[in-house]
Amino acid sequence: MKNIVFLHAFPLNSKMWKYQVSKFKTYNCYAVDYQNLSINTLKDISDFVYSFCKESSIEKAIFVGLSMGGYVIFEIFRHYKQIAEAIVLCNTKATSDSAEMREKRHKIIERIKNEGTSFLADEYIAKFLENRNLENEKFIRDMINEAKAENLISIQLALSNRSDNVDLLDKIDIPTLIIASEKDEISTIEDAKLMNEKIKNSKLVILKNCKHISNIDCKDEFNRTLDEFLKSL
Repeated sequence: MKNIVFLHAFPLNSKMWKYQVSKFKTYNCYAVDYQNLSINTLKDISDFVYSFCKESSIEKAIFVGLSMGGYVIFEIFRHYKQIAEAIVLCNTKATSDSAEMREKRHKIIERIKNEGTSFLADEYIAKFLENRNLENEKFIRDMINEAKAENLISIQLALSNRSDNVDLLDKIDIPTLIIASEKDEISTIEDAKLMNEKIKNSKLVILKNCKHISNIDCKDEFNRTLDEFLKSL
């Protein structure tokens, strides 16, 4: 059986992949959790994921990362390319933060320091979900509420200081699927097209009526897209 390693978004955790782990039962599915990991850089997360793979006797895996999970995939490819059989980059981007985005992150850090984390769910749910319902909103809110303030701050700082990965794209020579969402304002269709243009033989799929957390927001379409890619390997 092939191995799939799922890498989650900020400020969520590995539970966000429940609709995929339950769907892809013919694979060995692993959802790695680093929500409350104290880090200095995103490479620290890639080190953590690599150690997890070694401890789990995973020699090769298909890495599926959404948003921050996509940034972690880039770090894995830079430093641990040998363990990546294929990659799926979901609602993510290769470019580093703009000055405006860095400022937004630092404002969020100050709010966390002053107010705690309770405001974060309201801050993110509208950006994460187009198809909002009580179940999905509670699912997102509960995951965010499990995060510790100090760890969220450390990850936000790492995100704001992350490397630009555009130079890496033309070096990616393994099967690559890029999933974007029509209504995603965080990682845009333009971000996805840039990756698609530069990664040789990559495939781009744009999900309609969907925002940033596409594996929850449009889980059926997401699963069909991922299933088609996995069957092609």
